[in-house]
Amino acid sequence: MVLLSSLNTALTGLNSAMAALQTTGHNIANASTPGYSRQRVEMEANRALDYGRFEIGRGVNLKRIQRLVDESLEGRLRDSTATLGNLSVQSENLQRIEALLDALSDSDLGTHLDNLFEAIQDWANDPDDVSARNGVLEAARTAADSFNYVSGQVRRQREQVNDEIVVTVGEINRLTDEIADLNRQVLLQENGGVDVGTANDLRDRRGLLARQLSDLIGVTTVETTTGEINVLAGSAYLVFGQQSYALTTSQKVVDGLLFDTPVFASGSANLTAAGGKLAGLIETRDNLTREFQQGLDQLAHELAFQFNRIQSTGQGLERFSLLTSRDGIPVSTVPIAIEGSVTSASTANTLMDSSLVGAASPVGRQFIVLGGRNVLEKRTITDFDPVNGTLFFDGDMPAPLAIGDRYQITELEFPVVNGSFQYVVTNEITGSQQKFTITVDLDRIGADTTLADVAAQLNAALPGSATILPDGKLRLQSPTNDVRLAFANDTSGFVAAIGLNTFFDGTDGESIRVNPDLLIKPSLLSAAKSNADGDNSNALEFAALRSKGVVSGASLEDFYQGLVGTLGTRTSEMKNRAENQQLVLQQLENQRERTSGVNVDEEAVKMLEFQRAFQASARFLAVVDTLLDTLINGL
Repeated sequence: MVLLSSLNTALTGLNSAMAALQTTGHNIANASTPGYSRQRVEMEANRALDYGRFEIGRGVNLKRIQRLVDESLEGRLRDSTATLGNLSVQSENLQRIEALLDALSDSDLGTHLDNLFEAIQDWANDPDDVSARNGVLEAARTAADSFNYVSGQVRRQREQVNDEIVVTVGEINRLTDEIADLNRQVLLQENGGVDVGTANDLRDRRGLLARQLSDLIGVTTVETTTGEINVLAGSAYLVFGQQSYALTTSQKVVDGLLFDTPVFASGSANLTAAGGKLAGLIETRDNLTREFQQGLDQLAHELAFQFNRIQSTGQGLERFSLLTSRDGIPVSTVPIAIEGSVTSASTANTLMDSSLVGAASPVGRQFIVLGGRNVLEKRTITDFDPVNGTLFFDGDMPAPLAIGDRYQITELEFPVVNGSFQYVVTNEITGSQQKFTITVDLDRIGADTTLADVAAQLNAALPGSATILPDGKLRLQSPTNDVRLAFANDTSGFVAAIGLNTFFDGTDGESIRVNPDLLIKPSLLSAAKSNADGDNSNALEFAALRSKGVVSGASLEDFYQGLVGTLGTRTSEMKNRAENQQLVLQQLENQRERTSGVNVDEEAVKMLEFQRAFQASARFLAVVDTLLDTLINGL
């Protein structure tokens, strides 16, 4: 009986050695396969045969083929991959913005601003020189073109990032679908959880997909008792067993652009992307590029307003007989502007200001933020609660309005404050000038000034000279050819805000341009504040803007340099963080390689070991066969 049992012992040795050889070959074949985990054959001795006072062994049992994986390490790898995906996207996009500025060249925006003020200084030295005037206008046009180019590129970058978000959502859906299908295959191959841990190659593929998914969106995985994994983004399931939950995007207009927000296709609940490329793309689109664009727009807005303010209250080589404002107020009987500040906690689409309690309804009017994180954001007022002074808007602000944020309710693109300006009427034959003070009362005490009030005051000064057009624009016309019109000493900002005799059109980086009227007729460029020969006082005021703190307390050039410096610092910081995270990930991958990777040399040694084991088992089988032959033939 022992001899017959030896046949089975030899057979178990052959089978085990063959299985080990097959596993070794499988390891070698997949040494370069992404996500593959080294497999190891685990063997144990078969239960011995009871033979009197002794037990005789009955060979070897193939216990299992183990997949060598450290699940804790795999989790850290997924987390590290998600962090790197997030940082890399932000770093790449910040570097792209930095490259747009090209701050080290002689054609960057800062250089163009510097050239503009140099041209203005030359003009101030000789205000009547035609070439100097043309030099100012050409330098201004170049600066405006530079604003347009950089702002347009940043806008296009935001659009491209949004397109990447849509593509990433589609890729997430593909991966979650495949993971759910692999869950089904694992469950089937492991007999519904009876043989958990045996579907090694399927598990490797699933683990690789989970890591690829982490690169796109930070996820956590939880393995069930049946061998399936559930995948969560935050607290929301992307995969539950054999069911994947598809994502889609909902669209809304933000900053004049159509943006996609990732949501679940079923129920349209918002998706929280806590990591991965998707989080980096959203952060880039909604914050990083927007903040830079906001800085550019703020600079362009202040450049336009300050130049317009000086230009509109000065006088060129010739004055106006007919002048129409470039902006208007459609309803001429409402206050030109209502200024206030947030007094209570507000949201992204509502504002509460106690000073508006009991005020007339401003529904339908434009709302402009003058400070804070939402500076220069514009919305239309859709509703108003006079009981508590709450305004409702037609769209969300990028961030909730904070207590203290200043705002204006006005249709004009630039702020108007309580003050006055002078209406200058010149007799071109005699050279005599009359100045009439026009009051702009916006102190919110009693009745504030309306556009109709301004027109009435202008007509009182010079009968028949002011007309409000159907679109709310203000037209001024001299009664005779001998009379010319101009403005001076505007403390309200009204003349520049409504667009009378301006230097720039547009209000932000992408729309700013030199007033075409000046390009056609450079003699309108205001060098003087009077009609005296050689008066360069207004040109000197232009030149003084170079060092005047007009943008958040900084000069125009200093604000730009600060914008560039902040961008450079953030770009360098984000690049360093991404590089450091890459090192962390590399260390984790090295750890995984030591645990799960295939060393071909080690496998070759094992192959020889199992080859010898197979040969020995075969030799043992031959010996047993010989013994049996001797026994049988000898009977």
